[in-house]
Amino acid sequence: MTSEIRRCSSSDKEQILKVVSYAYSIPEASHERFLERLEIIADEFFIHLLDEEATAASRLIPFQQNIRGVMKKMGGIGMVASVPEYRREGFVRDLMLHTLNEIKKEGYAVSTLYPFKDTFYSALSYVKMPMIFMMQVDPKRFSRVRKPDGYTASREKGDDAIKAWRSIQEYVIMNTHGTVLRTNKRWQELTGTMRSNIVLARNSKGQAEGVIVYAIKGYGEGHSWAETGQISIIEIYWKNLKARDTLLHFLYKHEDQIMNIKMVLGTTMDDYYQWISDFHTPKMEPHIISMARIVDVESSFSGIAVPSDGEISIQITDSILADNTGVYRFTGKDGLLVVQKVDEKSDTILTIEGATALLYGTLSEEQLRHLDWLEGTAPSYIFDWFSRKTPWLTEDF
Repeated sequence: MTSEIRRCSSSDKEQILKVVSYAYSIPEASHERFLERLEIIADEFFIHLLDEEATAASRLIPFQQNIRGVMKKMGGIGMVASVPEYRREGFVRDLMLHTLNEIKKEGYAVSTLYPFKDTFYSALSYVKMPMIFMMQVDPKRFSRVRKPDGYTASREKGDDAIKAWRSIQEYVIMNTHGTVLRTNKRWQELTGTMRSNIVLARNSKGQAEGVIVYAIKGYGEGHSWAETGQISIIEIYWKNLKARDTLLHFLYKHEDQIMNIKMVLGTTMDDYYQWISDFHTPKMEPHIISMARIVDVESSFSGIAVPSDGEISIQITDSILADNTGVYRFTGKDGLLVVQKVDEKSDTILTIEGATALLYGTLSEEQLRHLDWLEGTAPSYIFDWFSRKTPWLTEDF
């Protein structure tokens, strides 16, 4: 039997579809549309072949991720799948190992994903990120949010609406830890067959400062013929609080039709309890958990702003990407961090999982030690350099 793993091209569309459609239950009626998408994105897939038969596939989406204010090259892993006849054979693991080694060669700093099973990806040194929550709320709860004078909110279509959406989204991404910047190809994929509504909040000069992208279905409630009215917010961003209030007021105006709004509460929305009125307990549900790992130690840490000067050597161990294993000198100078691999010893030892949690700001020193991800001496200023933060992975893939 001949086993092969390789990057795909558009000629592999049918093979990709064969694996992915079964694993993700893509209905046959949607196959043609998915094949059209694959014309754009097929080269982002890796495939495992056994005697030229597709057994597993994965997708690598190139992004840039805001990590502590610095945009880092990030590989988003998605659509990892295998056909049932070849599951539990180790082919998906082999595919992931191949993908990780390829993206390290291609200069990626970090990688993120949404796990189908966190223990599988933990074995590949991915680390769980903090939970982001989804709020479900009746639009009536926005009744006390007032639309600022001079602001408008209206549904818009076409290239100009997408351009405004993109501009607002990128403004938020450049200012928010953990968020993700899309490539032109990713925008093309998402908007090529756009069916969602786009609402733009504009100021008195007509400049777009806020956006909601959403899907709507149903009307009212309580009648045999009425499906419960719901709005599912795909994305919501704003540049300032006036734009935010304009968007919330727009949602409130659906109160006679919509009973339930679903929206993910990102890290810029931690004052959500101020938006809603006349409630006892808001309904909150966990959003999909994400995971991340460092792909390249030097490029992931270098260039990050630090509040003080200092120097520490850290031994990092990585059982999956062996080239990462070694001692690194972390030097904070003139407000920036420089990281270099050096030929020396260190009594501060971090696993790659610990280094990932430190970079993203998800765990304390005590928690890292409890997980056996940190051993030895760790100067206190390193936790001042890498203060606790909650990353917000804005992209679904």
